[in-house]
Amino acid sequence: MLLQRKELTDSLISIKEIPLGHANLKEFIRFPWRLYKGDPHWIPPLESELIGNRILGMKGIMTPSHPYHRNSETTHFVTYREGIPAGRIAVAINHRFNEHYNVQTANLCFFESVNDPCIAETLFNAVCNWSRNKGMTTLQGPMSYSNAAFQRGILIEGFQYPQTMETYYNPPYYAELFEHYGFEKAKDYYAYITDTSNPSIPRLRKIAEYVIKRHDLFIRPINTSDFLNDIRLIMQLINESFTKNWGVIPITYEEICTMAKSLQLIVDPGLIRLAFVGNRLVGVAGAIPDINYALKPGWKWYEDFDMVRMVKLLLKRKRIPYAKGLFFCILPEFRNMGIDASLIYKCAEYGLNHGYRQIEVSLVLEDNNPAMHIYNTLKGQKNKCWRVYKYHL
Repeated sequence: MLLQRKELTDSLISIKEIPLGHANLKEFIRFPWRLYKGDPHWIPPLESELIGNRILGMKGIMTPSHPYHRNSETTHFVTYREGIPAGRIAVAINHRFNEHYNVQTANLCFFESVNDPCIAETLFNAVCNWSRNKGMTTLQGPMSYSNAAFQRGILIEGFQYPQTMETYYNPPYYAELFEHYGFEKAKDYYAYITDTSNPSIPRLRKIAEYVIKRHDLFIRPINTSDFLNDIRLIMQLINESFTKNWGVIPITYEEICTMAKSLQLIVDPGLIRLAFVGNRLVGVAGAIPDINYALKPGWKWYEDFDMVRMVKLLLKRKRIPYAKGLFFCILPEFRNMGIDASLIYKCAEYGLNHGYRQIEVSLVLEDNNPAMHIYNTLKGQKNKCWRVYKYHL
């Protein structure tokens, strides 16, 4: 009887493949609005981030012209129950990643589904078959179309907290859908949140003053008048510091410039600090105002167009009380010298004096012990966890 019921359910399910750049990607992009309708914690990205906007000068991540797709193959699937969208998924083969790690791995991306194992199985089967046909041996994800450690994993803890920028939010049942199909844990990522009024932060002042004097350290904000050059310096530092981290490959200048241009309007220079010893950049701590605070859906047709949401963002950008830590790194040979504490103090001091109440730092890899030690020392609260899964094809 159960088998007959499953066969009946399967007969009502269909799936459609949508190539990169196809006009039907709009349906792929809009599906989560149906799934999360009324959810106070879900914050959708601007459609411009996904399919671009000529007026705003944004290259969408789902357009063939985006730098990520120079070295990747991608496709997208939408599944339907009785003709109504019920789930979506994408898959990407990042050839730079596979060459860097000498693997044959495909990345599962943009997964969303109703709470139905049959729908999820249809989606997973589609990307598994596509990946096998391309010669891949492993599927991992969810991942974003990015070579940076942004938007990874499904949320498994912290559902009661708002979604911050460059992270995923999803219903609690997603983990069950993945594990029911046979996915296994690959890695976990954490988020730490702290108040700028945290009493641990003022205590860093003496440490910062001592380190700056002892090592002839110079710390300054990012230079908005020479923005792209500073971005280039930061990119070089990140690539030198992070390329041994799990799942990370060097970011290209074109990729980071595309990302930086999309954020340039809302960057607060005081939240991004560069540390120099002599003329050498040795450390950086970077946070930006959390734009998700201003991009919450209104759930009314006239409030949720891209241009309306963008106007709301521009009007609120100088009054956003939350910041999102995006990157924090020190060159290996300059670690354990107190430079990390000096950078954190400078950013936190600025945040406290300029109306920021909280900062979330994510995504922090589960075995990044030095970073977790710093956040625990600052009494940061670990409030979220995301899990990246793997599946052997």
